[in-house]
Amino acid sequence: AAADAADTGGSADSALMRFMLQMTNVTSHVDHPLSGGPDRGPYMTCVAIMPDGRMAVTGGSEADGHLRIWDLDAGRCIAALSPKQSAITSLAVTPCGRFALSGAARSSQIHVWDLVHRRSMYLLDGHMGAVLSLVISPDGSTAVSAGLDKTVRVWDLRGMQAGGYPYCKSIL
Repeated sequence: AAADAADTGGSADSALMRFMLQMTNVTSHVDHPLSGGPDRGPYMTCVAIMPDGRMAVTGGSEADGHLRIWDLDAGRCIAALSPKQSAITSLAVTPCGRFALSGAARSSQIHVWDLVHRRSMYLLDGHMGAVLSLVISPDGSTAVSAGLDKTVRVWDLRGMQAGGYPYCKSIL
């Protein structure tokens, strides 16, 4: 009905629209609804769309704490990344689509995820409280995080493509 009325062209916007319209019917691989609030299972706290517009990554609530990768065309979860953490408060995907960074409500660390191999790669230390916001530059070389500790940190991501470790290059 509503999904049929939406633009179903090949654009990232139409794929995201189809995904959003289907959310009330989507279940994850662990067979629980991902929308509808705490009485219907874990809900999503943040979302980032992949550069190709065909996939999205979501962060889960306190009850779930997983990063999930979604196929927007099919409207289904294709992977849930662990380790489980508290509610994911921030999420960003690199322009190449290979990496994601996430922050959590009860952690001062930033998780760096390899989305291709579907695993956690690094934990970045620096904030003294929860990481509330993350953004990655258009060229993928820099990430900026804002934390509950009232700091903004600038992270150098250039070495990640070659297997190097990201590092904090400044604090604002």
